[in-house]
Amino acid sequence: ASLNEDTVLSADLNENIDGVSNLDDAVGEDVDGNSVDVKNNLKSSKLASTYKFKNGNYSTYFNASGNIISGKLKSGDVLDFSGSFTGKTFIINIPLTLTSTDGTAKFTNCAFKFINGADGSLISNLDAKQIKNQNSPIFAASNVANLTFVNNVVFSNQTKSFPMSFSNVTGINVFNN
Repeated sequence: ASLNEDTVLSADLNENIDGVSNLDDAVGEDVDGNSVDVKNNLKSSKLASTYKFKNGNYSTYFNASGNIISGKLKSGDVLDFSGSFTGKTFIINIPLTLTSTDGTAKFTNCAFKFINGADGSLISNLDAKQIKNQNSPIFAASNVANLTFVNNVVFSNQTKSFPMSFSNVTGINVFNN
């Protein structure tokens, strides 16, 4: 190779390295901006609502089996939990945000099941433990995509009762749990 070809190759290499550097900077800014700030980015109607959700509200929105009562919640709604919950099942079949903005929500022996239709749900700032029920994960997802679990505290000490269990899912994001 001649001196002129080496100079061209060197210039191309430097441009590629600069491009990678710029890409890293852009990605770093995006990741840093999103890692702490959890927002409801669900595609929903403008009529989505936020519900302050306490143990006493359970039967208003969920039936005895844990299914959402028809017409009570809409895609994109936010359930903002506070207080203690014991032995409840939440079967989610629409995209929702489940969170505890005040950080007081404590779930004991509860189960959250995300099934077909729950694509795009966000689960954050929940504190849940499984200390009684065997074969019962805290967060279970089946046949869904694009769920995000962030800043949750989950603990299980029961046989085959994992904190999280996923089956036939894509795009599951788990951060700071």
